This record gives sequence, C-alpha cells and structure tokens, in this order.
Amino acid sequence: MLRRSLLYVIFISLLVVAGLTGLIAGYKIAESEQTTFISTQTQIFTTSIPSTATIVEIYPPLITVSGLIQTTGNGTSATQIVFATSTVTFSSNVTSGRYSVNLLYGNYSVTVFASSSENPSVDGPVSLGSFLLQSPTRTAIGKNWTAVTPDAIVNVFGMVSSNSGNTPVQITFQDEENSINFTATISNGHYSLNLPNYNNYVVSMSYNTSQICEPLPNAFTVIIPAGESDSVPSDWSC
Repeated sequence: MLRRSLLYVIFISLLVVAGLTGLIAGYKIAESEQTTFISTQTQIFTTSIPSTATIVEIYPPLITVSGLIQTTGNGTSATQIVFATSTVTFSSNVTSGRYSVNLLYGNYSVTVFASSSENPSVDGPVSLGSFLLQSPTRTAIGKNWTAVTPDAIVNVFGMVSSNSGNTPVQITFQDEENSINFTATISNGHYSLNLPNYNNYVVSMSYNTSQICEPLPNAFTVIIPAGESDSVPSDWSC
C-alpha cells in the first residue's frame, strides 16, 4: 500500500513537472512567435512607406519674367537673353522681339545676344547690366529691355576730286575678305552708299575715260560703335 502511494506521488510529480515544462516551452514558443510577428509587422510597415506615404518635395518658387527686347542698331535683332548668377543660368530665345523665362529669386547679370542677317560682323553679346528679382506679390512680372547694338549697315558719303583733270564717275569699296564690291555713282563730285559696319575696304575710282585710279591711302575701315552716328563722311582725291 505504501509502495503504491509512493508511486502515485511520483507519477503526479512527473505530471506536474511535464506540465510546467510544456507551459514554459509554450510560453517561449509564444514569445518567439510574438517576437517574429512584431518583427514581421515592423518590416511590413517600414517597406510600405514609399508606396503609401505622400512625399512632398519643396522647391524655391519660380517667377515668370517676360517682355520685349529692342535693339538700337539698324539691321540687328535680339536672338537670346541670358540671366546668370554665380551658381545658376537661365536663358530664353527671343522670337519677334519677345521673350519669356522662369527665374528664381536672385540678383542676375543680364546679357542679350544680337545678330544681323545683313552683316554677321556685328553679331555678339550686349550687356544689359544687373537685374534684382525679389519676392513679388504675383507669379509673373513684365520687363522690357533695350540693347544698344551697332548698326549693321552705315552710310558713307563724301566728295571726290581728281588731280589728273579726268572726271571720276564711280567709286568702289571692295570687301576683300568676303569678295564683295560696293559701288556708288559720283555725281557732281559727290557720292553716297551704304556699307556693312565693322569691315575693311579697298577703295578705287573709275574715270569717264575708263581708267581706274586708286587713291592713296586706298584702305578704308568702317567701325561705327553702338550708339554713334550711322553716317561717315569720307572725301577722296586721285
């Protein structure tokens, strides 16, 4: 009887120990599963941000600046306007004298590029000075510009005299670089013609006897800077 009781107590003790072991193991498993679950949820949450969150990128505001560009030189027109700082550059083509460009706030150096279909010698940049763009009350502002450019074509005129007694009837200005001759009829000792600016010429005259005279010196340079008169007096004697 005593032996049976002892065996019963041992059996119950083993059951209790087994139960406690299983409970502890279950808790560990549950703890492990819970940990795994939390870890998995964290990963899902982390990787779901780019696809579900709204990302707002903030840029400095752009202001539209537009207007007209005029050039003072006859035969020239603006082709491009450039706004530049030490860090950024913005540009706009000029079409029929109009431009439009989007700018950041800042202090810009402004340059206009002008060209001439009649005389490429006057093509080039013209500085318009500085332009400070501060925060306006609207997103678009108007700004017109005037670029002081040289004349593409200038008028050359003067008197012609002869030391030989023959009558000069025609004067010719030859652009040797471009192989182009510009001629004018001499009437009562006077002539007048239009020549491309910023060019060098060789001058000669024709007499009524079909003879040709080359006055000395016979070299002639036309350089009329921007903003100056487009007429050049030049007398010749041969």
